[in-house]
Amino acid sequence: MNNGSGSIVQAIATPSPKPGVSRTRLLLEGPIARTLLQLAAPNVVVNVVLIAVTATVDAHFVGQIGSSALAGISLVFPLIMLMQQMANSSMGGAIASAIARAIGAGRHADASALVIHGMVIAVGMAALFTLVLLIGGRAIYTLMGGTDDTLASALEYSNAIFAGALAYWVLSTLTSVVRGAGQAAVLAVVYLAAEVLHIALVPTLMFGIGPLPPLGITGAGVATVASFTASSVVLAWYITSGRTPIRLSLLGLRTDDPALVLLGKIVNAADTDNTLYRQPEGPGLEAIAEGFRHLGYKNDHEVNAAEWIVYDALYAYCKKMVQDGKPDGDFK
Repeated sequence: MNNGSGSIVQAIATPSPKPGVSRTRLLLEGPIARTLLQLAAPNVVVNVVLIAVTATVDAHFVGQIGSSALAGISLVFPLIMLMQQMANSSMGGAIASAIARAIGAGRHADASALVIHGMVIAVGMAALFTLVLLIGGRAIYTLMGGTDDTLASALEYSNAIFAGALAYWVLSTLTSVVRGAGQAAVLAVVYLAAEVLHIALVPTLMFGIGPLPPLGITGAGVATVASFTASSVVLAWYITSGRTPIRLSLLGLRTDDPALVLLGKIVNAADTDNTLYRQPEGPGLEAIAEGFRHLGYKNDHEVNAAEWIVYDALYAYCKKMVQDGKPDGDFK
């Protein structure tokens, strides 16, 4: 009886694992095939909505204005795709993988810091796209063949989209964060709901309704930015709600890691032919990297995975140098 009572008391006193912790354990210990399918299927939905459906909806309603309007926004689509692929695939892939590694290793503080740094980079890249396309858009679309009404339509749509480039970059960053935390199904739900909003906003803003004046092609761009902004707000709330292992905070966040600066100088010396730093450790890292290419790995992904331990050791060396008061290293 006492043993039974003790078990009951222990069960009551033991707190249930938090959702983020349970999800991480499932990703680390769950069946491989099923886990991969559970992660992949929602990502397909996200990519279809982001790349195909959004552009198709805009093209459908803009095409009702005329062929010149449709031709104009078609000039903008390649640059939107460029921005999306940079934000989602290039930077987004790095964020998702880095956060997944940090969470899997139990380094939740590092995962949180990665989110903040990723957002800083996103703001910078968004500002770059906005400046380039708002200032140089006319020249770019002219070089792409835009003239007269087609060029005017391209500029009208482009200015609305790239004035809101921050919404694209923030959404892509937050999407990568949630993906790295293993919550791909959440992304599918958010993106589908946002697309419903987008479909409703495009004709409303383009052609007007009630007291709302028609915005024309600009309305399509504004609707897209608005739906992306709404998605960003929801994902930001989700991340900060405690449903992931990530805890966003600026306390203790470092933006100037001397060890990382030294590591960057060594990698620069190994990977480039410039003489910016002339870091003496560089040739050694280059030789090690070259050696990995001859160990029989099938592709660059396998090589990169094997090389992680080298960079972990190199970063440990850099931290030791900084601690010893040698921020420029100690090789002669």
